[in-house]
Amino acid sequence: MRSKNISPRPASTELAIIGAGPAGALLALSAAQTGFKVTLIDARQTEAAGVDGRNYAIVRGSWRLLESLGITKKLTSGLTPLNGLEASERVSYGLSAPFALFQTEDLPTSEAGLPLGYMIEAKALQAALDEALAESPALDWRRATRLEHLEVGPAGVTLTLDTGELLEAALVAGCDGVNSGVRKFADIAVQTHAYKTSVLAANVTLERPHAGIARQIFTSEGPFATLPLAGDRANLAWYLPSSAAQTLARLPKEDIEAELNSRFESFAGHMQIDSPVYTY
Repeated sequence: MRSKNISPRPASTELAIIGAGPAGALLALSAAQTGFKVTLIDARQTEAAGVDGRNYAIVRGSWRLLESLGITKKLTSGLTPLNGLEASERVSYGLSAPFALFQTEDLPTSEAGLPLGYMIEAKALQAALDEALAESPALDWRRATRLEHLEVGPAGVTLTLDTGELLEAALVAGCDGVNSGVRKFADIAVQTHAYKTSVLAANVTLERPHAGIARQIFTSEGPFATLPLAGDRANLAWYLPSSAAQTLARLPKEDIEAELNSRFESFAGHMQIDSPVYTY
């Protein structure tokens, strides 16, 4: 008598998280620490894949979350105290007047010694999160694995992975970015609007100390900000019409610097670009 070919039952989990960037990784670590059975689906081929040129401003509440999960102990580089926020508006070409300044002293004294927050390079934060994920025994971290399909049923969700495996989950969290596969497979509608504006981002070396102050000026094209990084460096966020930002980003570094300093040297001092230039 021939035996029947019985397919094994799909693996099951309480919470399936798609995407292992900061949002997905922090959710996975928090839920696993609380006692949930968690499976994290991470499409990156290696932990270092998809280098991100951005930097994060982590304010006190978010810092406490990172601290509760043991992440702050792992942040040994790419970390700069954020001591204040200053905003200005352009009065005339080449001249600005500060109209707002918020410093650590403006917060309650219950956490004396703690700054407003920290500027953290994206690659440093992700490395610390990856280290914590690897150290979490309660977490099923599926590396180099992609979501191929998702089907919502009456008792939960069935996920098809690119390994051919089926995974049943009571709940799925889509932390997979702006082009979310979870959103697409779950048929979640979105409304979009094109602002026709992009952010030109780069890291620069400043000629004068930033003292941990994030500074922003408002122009007719949009905001321009210098966010403090270690060693009197700063991360730029320069808002421009999308066509202008993309054209500028394609120029040689020397030409970008010339345009940057001709517009904002009176505000931020002379700046030298020391990283790749991105637009978002």
